[in-house]
Amino acid sequence: MINVGLNGFVRIGRAITRIMTQSSDFNLKVVNDLEPDVSNLAYLLKYDSIYGKNQVPIEVKEKNLKLGRNDIQFCAEEKITDVPWRKFDLDLISSKILWAFRNYSSVRNKMKLNHFLISRDRVYKNYIKFIKN
Repeated sequence: MINVGLNGFVRIGRAITRIMTQSSDFNLKVVNDLEPDVSNLAYLLKYDSIYGKNQVPIEVKEKNLKLGRNDIQFCAEEKITDVPWRKFDLDLISSKILWAFRNYSSVRNKMKLNHFLISRDRVYKNYIKFIKN
């Protein structure tokens, strides 16, 4: 099983979350998003205007979210380097934030992380970069 952390829970982060909950290969462990209200994020995940209603059971527990078999902890750190990624024993971090390009190597080195996925939306020409040590 691949343990995953997401930096950003907007359109791409929620789409990745939906895909991961449909596969037994992934375990989403932590999400970092500037929105500290996990109830609001759960609502946005459950009732998506593009993908429709999410059929996976969603339960909010304080700053955590139970999504199907995944227990997801949420953080609200502005800098990707301030998130305690290492404590989650992650195999992969996915991030859409542009400054992740500048900081990814320091995060990767700090965590001894093997994989980092960076994506941009249509404004930035649909760019996805997969970085592997």
